[in-house]
Amino acid sequence: MSDLRKSFLKGELVMSRNSEHVKRWRERTKARLVEAMGGECVCCGYKKSIWPMEMHHLDTSKKEFGLGSSRANIVSWKRISEEASKCVMLCSNCHKEVHQGITVVPPTAKSFDQSFANYKELEKSASDAMDQCPICGKSKPSHLFTCSHECGATKAGHVDWEKIDVLKLKEQGKSYAEIGEMLNVSGGAVYKYIKKVSSVTTKGRTFNRCKVPKPSLEYLEKEHETKTLEEIGKDFGVTGGSVGYWIQQLKSRKLSSSTTG
Repeated sequence: MSDLRKSFLKGELVMSRNSEHVKRWRERTKARLVEAMGGECVCCGYKKSIWPMEMHHLDTSKKEFGLGSSRANIVSWKRISEEASKCVMLCSNCHKEVHQGITVVPPTAKSFDQSFANYKELEKSASDAMDQCPICGKSKPSHLFTCSHECGATKAGHVDWEKIDVLKLKEQGKSYAEIGEMLNVSGGAVYKYIKKVSSVTTKGRTFNRCKVPKPSLEYLEKEHETKTLEEIGKDFGVTGGSVGYWIQQLKSRKLSSSTTG
């Protein structure tokens, strides 16, 4: 593979990883902010989803930046919490009505819970809580499923893996942790299970059991005009690096056949 091609593939993968990092940061920060603001719209009590929730500045003269726009780029939680202290939380419908003068923010509206200003201390106190291991009964941190790897392996061995279609959920974009929550196991246990059922060992070498049909070069090149390698890979259940390898392989074959012809 040429150095230019390697740089191109590396750039695609780095961009994808960075995008995933920002996406996860947005989700975590939004959930934490909604919880800190009381979890529901102060006007109508809506709380079905965190995504329609918006922050309304009570005094616009003190507004330094919009908390909606801050999600476009990573901002420190300290700055977000300071700005949120000037706001109340509304659903998108009530927010529009407040700006139109149709609805009024109640004087008893919940504001930012200052105990969330240092959320790391909250997480630490939560992680310090202890309970019993469901396998051996020993004391363990409450945020862990079991007290040790041995107990974790025992628990994973008793899981009904046929309860849900784990492979299908992973193809749909669910994380190992999300699937683990459905089965009450760790994300690591889910990863090991998927690795086990998706591969077969022959003569000491491990191969993927799932044969992915490779599309034509024309199709891949057309798709790559509007999609990244990672996005194309998701359509076929493979990585962006695999798609890049397909393109290089198909181009080599095309060049080889035209030369011999």
